[in-house]
Amino acid sequence: MAVTIPFSLPLTRKQRVLKLYKEILRNLESWYYYRPVFRYQATIMRARFDENKNVPEEKAMELLCEAEEELCKKEHYAIKQFPYTIRGITYMRNVHVPDWVLDYWHPLEKVSILLLQERR
Repeated sequence: MAVTIPFSLPLTRKQRVLKLYKEILRNLESWYYYRPVFRYQATIMRARFDENKNVPEEKAMELLCEAEEELCKKEHYAIKQFPYTIRGITYMRNVHVPDWVLDYWHPLEKVSILLLQERR
């Protein structure tokens, strides 16, 4: 009997909070490029998260929804992304060509590449 696992499982409250915290830090990193100012803002944000660490479940879900709305309102217009990640600008752009491909080249093609490299 095969077990089917849904593509995306619903996130627990802890996972949602951790994901939100990471998104907020990335957003702050986009707004504050100067590292000491970013660290100061990140410390303030961490203090806000620590204030609400031990609240009851219902209040925690309410705070979580409010924080997600606040993030949407204050989101940076051009969030900093790493270039080789899935949403990055150079994702799958530089495809690695294996060495065995060169074995199928004609010897004159190989020489022309070497000559071009010597000119540079």
